[in-house]
Amino acid sequence: KAQGRLRRDRINLEHAQVGEVVAIVVIGSGRKGDGDFAGAVRGDVRDGDEVLVVFRGVQGYISPNWYPGKQETHRRVPTWNYEVVHAHGTIHVRDDEKYTRGVVARLTRQHEAVQRQPWKMGDAPSDYIAEQLSHIVSIEVRVTHLEGKRKLNQHHELQDREGAIRGLEAGGQHKLAQAMKNVAKCPMSR
Repeated sequence: KAQGRLRRDRINLEHAQVGEVVAIVVIGSGRKGDGDFAGAVRGDVRDGDEVLVVFRGVQGYISPNWYPGKQETHRRVPTWNYEVVHAHGTIHVRDDEKYTRGVVARLTRQHEAVQRQPWKMGDAPSDYIAEQLSHIVSIEVRVTHLEGKRKLNQHHELQDREGAIRGLEAGGQHKLAQAMKNVAKCPMSR
């Protein structure tokens, strides 16, 4: 899950797990922020444009074979369970080297802290770091509202929810199984 800090009316994404942001859509232009996002930001995004940032939680395929009810009625189909948060707001480009260097340094310290010998930006030549930083565009999204959604079989009968949880656990999808236990308050969660 993303670990942004909520402060007053904005989320500071400098501590977000990069791989968890699945899309940034600039509302006015219809552009999606996948692929060369830095180039898109520098070329097409104006400071203050409306954006949608999508954060994906746990997700996975649910086989109808996991539902005991399928054996009784054969009225079950495959589905996809998920958790997602949509952050609506305005984007503000922070394309300056000092700000970006600070964000990268904080992220590096956070993620390298678990290493026996943590890497530091000072370990690499300064001209190399400067060149790498020139390819990064830092953004700030000032959140106007958040929308969260969970589709975790909560509308299914208890036996089918428990069957899906067992199927997920057997396949190693423990996080999704746990999310389903938490939201549905299945007896299996005790």
